[in-house]
Amino acid sequence: QIDSDLEMFFHEDYVPTSSERMLLYRELDSLETDEQVEAFRQRMLDRFGSLPQPAEELIRVVKLKRLGKYFGAERIVLKKDRMRLFFVSNPDSPFYASKAFGQVISFASVNVRACKLEAHSGRSTFLVYNVRSVSDATVLLEQLQQVKPV
Repeated sequence: QIDSDLEMFFHEDYVPTSSERMLLYRELDSLETDEQVEAFRQRMLDRFGSLPQPAEELIRVVKLKRLGKYFGAERIVLKKDRMRLFFVSNPDSPFYASKAFGQVISFASVNVRACKLEAHSGRSTFLVYNVRSVSDATVLLEQLQQVKPV
């Protein structure tokens, strides 16, 4: 689940009919690989022309969801130039002993001014500052995947 204050949608000026927009949203939600996303983007370009920024951001959400899943995020919030990952709610989950969680801990311990691990509403979260777009969030999580775990 992604919650955001960013503009991420297909505007009616870009995709004229609401039924067509709904079909595109559903199709986008079903994509799983970078190749599928790129094919979807190319079809959008061929059919409707250059993608407006809110549409680009929406398409980038597919990769963000996949990266969030790798990092055990049940929910990702992108608001007020921050990203917060809400980790799996079960504190006994094997996720907390995983390589991915170790990468988060390593990153957080080296980048104390850019992010922090904390409890939020009784859940473990990872808060990162200066994340202004889905693209920023995706790049950050891709870099995080390269970190050596604790």
